[in-house]
Amino acid sequence: MLNSRIYYSPDSTKNTNSSLLISQVYGGSISPKRPKIQDISLKLSQFHLNEQYSYKKVPYEERINQLNDKFQKAYINDDQRIISFQNQLNKISEKLANEQNIRNNNIDNFRKKELKQLESHVKNELMKDKIKRTETEDQYSKDIEIKVNQLRENVDNERRERDIHCQKIIGRIGEQVLSVQETLNIEKQQRQDNQNQMQMMINQITNILSLQLAEEQKQRDDTERTIINLLNETCDRIENSLKM
Repeated sequence: MLNSRIYYSPDSTKNTNSSLLISQVYGGSISPKRPKIQDISLKLSQFHLNEQYSYKKVPYEERINQLNDKFQKAYINDDQRIISFQNQLNKISEKLANEQNIRNNNIDNFRKKELKQLESHVKNELMKDKIKRTETEDQYSKDIEIKVNQLRENVDNERRERDIHCQKIIGRIGEQVLSVQETLNIEKQQRQDNQNQMQMMINQITNILSLQLAEEQKQRDDTERTIINLLNETCDRIENSLKM
């Protein structure tokens, strides 16, 4: 097995940092030369010198060491370029961040200004709307007051007309009642007069009948006394004739 120092950089910490930088620059991928170098190293490490070959071991190791040095220099150059790129990227990122902050501040200031303008506009519109609403409410109040006064006046007029009409009706009814009352009184008087006349006639008839009855009773009594006297005289005569 050949010397394995070809696989690693002399400064492992530097190689680790460069790998991190390479990962940051290339999105986590390794240098494109690295897999090829690893394949070559793997093939060389797996290559066994055999006595069948007439080549010597030392020239191969020297050649490998030369290649390793060349690759290490290439790594160092790549690391330096990557570090330079990283520094440039950091500066660009910082510049972009500053520009973004400035832009954000400008946007925030613009938004604040716009919000203030919008707030002022909204306040003005609300004030205009409030004034307009107040004027509208005042106008509505005036219109309602006018309508209420008109309705009140109409109601008062209708009440007066109704009172006058009711008084006229009451007057006519009173006149009719008086007329009916007078008619009833006249009829009552006439009926009373008729009753009085009838009572007088009844009394007269009663008196006449009473007199007639009394006269008839007297005549009957006289007739009875006469008959009784005649009967007594007849009885006396019969009795006297019998005595003789």
